[in-house]
Amino acid sequence: MFAYLGNSNQIEYTDCVTVDGRIVYPQVLPLSKNGKALTTIGIPLKELIESSRTVTAEELHDLIKTHLKKYIDAPEQDIELFTLYISYTWFYPKLNTAPYLRFIGDTGKGKTRMLRVISDLCFYPITAGGDSTSSGIMRLNEQWHGTLRIDESDIKDGLENEFIKYLNLGFEKRNYFIKTNAANFEKQDVFDPVGPKVIAMRKPFRDNATEGRLLSFSPRETARKDIPIILPTTYDAEVERIRALIAKFVICNWSAVEEGKTLEFNDIDLEPRLKQLAMPVSVVLQLMPDDEDRFRNYMIRRQEEVTKTRSDSWEGMLFNYVYSLAIGDEEPVEGFEGYFVEGKVVAIYPFSGGKKIRYKHKKCV
Repeated sequence: MFAYLGNSNQIEYTDCVTVDGRIVYPQVLPLSKNGKALTTIGIPLKELIESSRTVTAEELHDLIKTHLKKYIDAPEQDIELFTLYISYTWFYPKLNTAPYLRFIGDTGKGKTRMLRVISDLCFYPITAGGDSTSSGIMRLNEQWHGTLRIDESDIKDGLENEFIKYLNLGFEKRNYFIKTNAANFEKQDVFDPVGPKVIAMRKPFRDNATEGRLLSFSPRETARKDIPIILPTTYDAEVERIRALIAKFVICNWSAVEEGKTLEFNDIDLEPRLKQLAMPVSVVLQLMPDDEDRFRNYMIRRQEEVTKTRSDSWEGMLFNYVYSLAIGDEEPVEGFEGYFVEGKVVAIYPFSGGKKIRYKHKKCV
C-alpha cells in the first residue's frame, strides 16, 4: 500500500493513487517458488508504522547511531557520517546528485557487515547478490529506485564494464542508461540509474570517474568483544522497528526539507570532488541545524585523511619527490647534476626521478 500524510496530519494508506490521469499501484515484492514474499527489497511494515511513536530528528539520529555502534566498529566521526547518509537516502529525490557509500578492504575486515547493517536502514535497500547480472540489477532498481547495495563478491565476472557505466550515470539526475532489448532488437530499454548506492569491495574501481562518486571508508578488524560475530536472531526485528520509525518520521517531515537546499562549504578548504559528495548528504541538516558545525568539522578531517592517503600512495610519493626536486628541497641523484644551474632545476626527466624512487624503494624493502 501507499502511505501518505492526510489532511489531519495523520498517516493514511491507499492501494492506488492517480498521477497525471493514470492510476498507479504499489510495486509488488518478488515471490519465491512457494509464493512467499522475498526480502530482496527492504520496505517498512504498515503495522509497525502504525504502532511507532513520533520522534524528533535528534532522537532518530541518536537511535540510528546506537544501532550502528551495536553491530559495527568505526570511529565516532564515521558513525556520524553513516547516520547522516542513511537519513539522506530517504530524502534523495529532493536532490540532483546521489553520492555512493563504499567500504573497501581485505577479507575479514568487516566491510560486508558494514554494508549489511548500514544499508538495512537506508531507503528501500535493494539486495543485488547471488551471481547477479547487470541487467537483473538494473531492472530491479528501475522498479523500486531505492538504495542499491552491492557486494563485489556477489557480482559475476565480466559485469564490470557495463555496470561501471551504470554507476557513473547514476550519480546525477537525467543521465539515462539505454540498452537494446534482447528479445526485440528494434526496441530500446531505458533505465534511470540515479539513486544512493552502498558498495563493499576489495580493490578500488579502475575507473577514476567511478572512484570520484564515492564516500569511501576502509574498515579495520575489530577488537571489540561486544560486537557479535554473527548477527543475532533479533537483528531483523530491530531493523524492521527502526525502519518503520524512520518511515514515519520521513512522511511527517517530508515537506520540512526544502528541495535542493544543502550546505555549500565555501567557508572551508575542500577539494571540489569531496564538496560535491558532501553537499547532498547535508540536506538532512535542515532538520538538525545544530549539527552543521559538527558535519563541517568532519569534512575537514576527511579532507586531511584523503590528502594523507594520496600522499602515502605510490603516485603521491612520486609527485612529492618530483615537486621537492623542482623547488630545490631534494638533491639530484648522481649523474643528474647537470640539470641544475646555480642551485636551481632547469629540467626534470622521468628517469631522473625514477632512479631515486627505485633506490629509496629498495632500501625500504
